[in-house]
Amino acid sequence: MILTREQALEIFKRRVSTRSYDPTRTISDEDFNTILEFGRLSPSSVGSEPWKFLVIQNK
Repeated sequence: MILTREQALEIFKRRVSTRSYDPTRTISDEDFNTILEFGRLSPSSVGSEPWKFLVIQNK
């Protein structure tokens, strides 16, 4: 799926910074895996991919 310029701008316009969290709210496994995939596919300098992800799901 390729986003148009307008679609990408709309996504950025709706972005917000979270000020508080609802501890009872959970993220679906599908959404969680998608978020991790976005991170994994993020570009890096000369493909070095220097990041590591630490996933903690235990309160």
